[in-house]
Amino acid sequence: MDQSSLVIQRLGEARQGAPVEDPVLQYLARRGALTERQLQVLLAELDPANRGRKMVEKAARLGVTKGTYAKVLQQALRNVTQSVFTVLLISYLGLAGEEGCSWLVEVGQLLREGRFEEAVEVLEDVQRSLRKALKDPAVLSADPSLPG
Repeated sequence: MDQSSLVIQRLGEARQGAPVEDPVLQYLARRGALTERQLQVLLAELDPANRGRKMVEKAARLGVTKGTYAKVLQQALRNVTQSVFTVLLISYLGLAGEEGCSWLVEVGQLLREGRFEEAVEVLEDVQRSLRKALKDPAVLSADPSLPG
């Protein structure tokens, strides 16, 4: 079973009253930009069991109306898009360190491999780098202009 299928299964269990016992999912969800409901809707969209199902059916499985489901899905997609652009902006401004956003790929790989503690260390390094960059007056006074 791949990682996304495992997460979907665990969230399905949580909807049925069982606690989600995936510490990585809990860690990321607490610190991410998505609400629990937004995460549930996104995962419902990714769930192979929902392929070919109409939105009204997926909404019913989550106990919400089709309108609520559509609104939450739209909010989730907007939050994901804004998060991606925020990471790109941080990289563009040079606040993510010399390697740019390579840390993002590294953290993803570490999490998929179950190396949670190492992933947290990399994230903490990025946070330190960001704090350091923000204390540098040269970075704060930089005025990057759009190319062209």
